Amino acid sequence: MSEAAVARQGVLQVEVVEEIIRKLVDERQQLRRRQTDAATLEANRLSIVYWQAQLSRSLLARHAPAA
Repeated sequence: MSEAAVARQGVLQVEVVEEIIRKLVDERQQLRRRQTDAATLEANRLSIVYWQAQLSRSLLARHAPAA
């Protein structure tokens, strides 16, 4: 895969992950408004944590100097 293709894939990945996080946060707000049970809120929280870690890795990959 060319360097340009890898860069484009990294750019897409960051935006996709950001959108997933936005949706999870929106979902969390809805869950809290509906006073959903603690287990469901915790599952949502863990999903947000997972995707925030993915976002960090994606951003590092995007901005890391070429090897």
